[in-house]
Amino acid sequence: MENLVKCSTVLYDKDIIDKNEEINSLKKKLRDYEEPKIDFANMEDWEIKKNEAYKIIREGIDKWIIEDTFEYEHMSYQGLTSRQQINLQIYIEEALNLITKEENKEWAYRISFEIIYGIRGFLNAFIDTEIWELIYFQLNPKTMSDIIYNNILWQLDDGDTHSDGILANIRLFTCKICKKKDDYINEDNICFECQEEN
Repeated sequence: MENLVKCSTVLYDKDIIDKNEEINSLKKKLRDYEEPKIDFANMEDWEIKKNEAYKIIREGIDKWIIEDTFEYEHMSYQGLTSRQQINLQIYIEEALNLITKEENKEWAYRISFEIIYGIRGFLNAFIDTEIWELIYFQLNPKTMSDIIYNNILWQLDDGDTHSDGILANIRLFTCKICKKKDDYINEDNICFECQEEN
């Protein structure tokens, strides 16, 4: 009987360890998909951080599309080249890590990958329908850079243009009156509800 109890204890302990490992693994995977919530002091702080991030993206796109003529020439039949895909994703990831204060690097990596994947799909649709050459030769590197930059900004949009952009719900502010966290405050650091009451 004593051996049966020991055996049961060992099996139970192993089962608990296995379940804990599975829970930890699932929590780690979930982190990739959790939208971060990042505290900012005020709307100006948010805008400064966002503009710094957008500058990183702009400079990266210009480097790989305008300045690198070799890569730009190969866009004529590839859409985004392999090197452009890899490097533009790195710039977007860096920008997202800046905005999120590096609180969820897994999310930043996934989102940067998805943005580049979306741009590749957009350009490859033109290649597959055999109109890419016509489009490509009507553009210059600056215009191509602008198109890709604006596509990225549209995807990242924080709610100024549309409410379902990637950055629309990640910012948080603390209302100076009610101390509630909200995704909106006015220039006086007051949430919408407190603003309506005053």
